[in-house]
Amino acid sequence: MAERLERELLKNVPIFFGLKLTQMRRFLEICSLTNVASGEIICSYGEPSKKCFVLLQGRLDILTGDGVSVAQLEPVQTVGEMGIVSRRPRAATVKTIGPVRLLEFGFQRLESLLDSDVELRVRLYRNFMRVLSSRLSDTNDMAARYKKLYEEATGTADAALIDHPPAVAESSDEDQ
Repeated sequence: MAERLERELLKNVPIFFGLKLTQMRRFLEICSLTNVASGEIICSYGEPSKKCFVLLQGRLDILTGDGVSVAQLEPVQTVGEMGIVSRRPRAATVKTIGPVRLLEFGFQRLESLLDSDVELRVRLYRNFMRVLSSRLSDTNDMAARYKKLYEEATGTADAALIDHPPAVAESSDEDQ
């Protein structure tokens, strides 16, 4: 890849922050650039997490296992880092919104590279943790907003009602 692109990635993509140019070049050797058409699924809920992606152009829709859209990603965000870190199956389906360009890297090649460069491993996993922490914080904020909306709509400010709805009285044989 051209040096200009390498420097742009280092400067703009959060998972690459703090990497040296030589580390970035080694990392890019395990990557491929992929163009994906509109409406394509790049990974599905529940499947093994074998790849990670950096969105370079276009937009992605993040869907729950039930197909509900919960987020949209724009360029320089990553997809799949949660599975790379946790080694668990995909927690969401990711679908393209219009054509996209992705930087793609596989888990096995990544692990091989990181085994050969401890400093790169530390920097990359630190950056993964920062991205995931930011997303968790955003999710907590969203949950708090939804909780407040629920309380306003139902006229209840008692958080215990959300976590533990009132018990429904069971009917006895005498009530029937």
